[in-house]
Amino acid sequence: MQSMKETPSNMAASVKSGMGKTKATVQLQVENMTDHDPAEKEMGRESERERRWWRKRRLRSLGGGVSDWTACRTCD
Repeated sequence: MQSMKETPSNMAASVKSGMGKTKATVQLQVENMTDHDPAEKEMGRESERERRWWRKRRLRSLGGGVSDWTACRTCD
């Protein structure tokens, strides 16, 4: 019975996580399209690296499994 309650919440968390990743990707693409100055582009790349680092750290603190790792496979 408990697993039946966990499944919808896990699905909702997965969808929310996917939406957050999509939003971050779209924001990065928009930033890259609007940035014309090389310094601005590098600042955008640095902020993306920082976001990936924080995402990876959060996943580790949550005891991220294989599915979490594959979702964050671009993290260093």
